[in-house]
Amino acid sequence: MEDLDPERQKLLSDKLGRLLNWKRPEIVRITGPFIPDAFDAFDEQRRETIELCQDRLVQFSDEQIALLRGRQTKDQTHLFRAWDSFASGEISRLRNSRPPWWAGGLGHPDFFADFDYWARMPHFTVPEAVSLSVGLEPRQTNDEFYYDLDKNRNAKLDDVMRFLIGRFDLMVRRFDPRKSGWTVNPVDFIAWADEFSVEVPDAFLAKLRQFHAPTSVANSEKSEAKAEDKREIQKLHELVIAMAIDAYGYDPCEAKSKIPKEICDAAAGLGISIHPDTVRKHLKQSAKVLPPDWNAE
Repeated sequence: MEDLDPERQKLLSDKLGRLLNWKRPEIVRITGPFIPDAFDAFDEQRRETIELCQDRLVQFSDEQIALLRGRQTKDQTHLFRAWDSFASGEISRLRNSRPPWWAGGLGHPDFFADFDYWARMPHFTVPEAVSLSVGLEPRQTNDEFYYDLDKNRNAKLDDVMRFLIGRFDLMVRRFDPRKSGWTVNPVDFIAWADEFSVEVPDAFLAKLRQFHAPTSVANSEKSEAKAEDKREIQKLHELVIAMAIDAYGYDPCEAKSKIPKEICDAAAGLGISIHPDTVRKHLKQSAKVLPPDWNAE
């Protein structure tokens, strides 16, 4: 993008507003769908519109810029109208098409949960527990966010919101089946996550165990056994992802892969019944063992 003098830069800023300094968020994989390129098309269109406006401002003479900045009284109505209408359609479309914060997945940098703060709480509301279970800051996603989502569950939801409403359902039925406003005890949360192997950020579970898990010899022995189990599970994940990539061409970064369905069909041929969502969940969990520099190529 071209550097402009302060006068032209101010006109550009007034025209584009927040679009001028908007930055594409760096989405990280936490839980649920991961679509890191969700903001690419919007950002490309935004940059093209900025460059279009910059080129037009460069074409204006310094005298015209002074008129547009309102420092001269000469009547130049047509000049103001020309600049005001320039690229107005592109700018309007950008303002109306900016992807929601969750478009790339739940690992948005502005919504990371403060696990150290929340793990010290004696209890959580169910919506707070839902947010923390997927790595979201509860103060950013208040209770109304989930109840509004629940009311609109029949509307057309994207993959991320469908995942979130599924997690909300799971936790409401476990911790507040009558929807009476029951709270979630941290120890019960740990037991639930462990028992059903729910995908919860390790950092949050570690903090909960630090502040709430009872300490005893028996628990120490259980922890050692679980550590051994985790090592075995780690190896299983490595085996699963290696076979999925090598034998089926699975790409963990692909938003809507056909591979889980193909694996289910192969299992069905052996008399094994398994749902594609189950395969998809385990593939996503297994993909976490891949090294950071891994890529499909």
